Amino acid sequence: ATLLQQATTSRSNVSGVNMDQEAADLIKYQQAYQASGKVLQIAQTLFQQILQMGS
Repeated sequence: ATLLQQATTSRSNVSGVNMDQEAADLIKYQQAYQASGKVLQIAQTLFQQILQMGS
């Protein structure tokens, strides 16, 4: 292993943080946030259409 890899591994072992896992989790949370926004957008559109049907 290179010196950089050894240093990175040592830092991860001390900090207890796996940067690859953190990046993967961040992407997962971002996608969940975007999906939640899309659900709310669709719900708003449906609600508006229902209100228009009653008019």
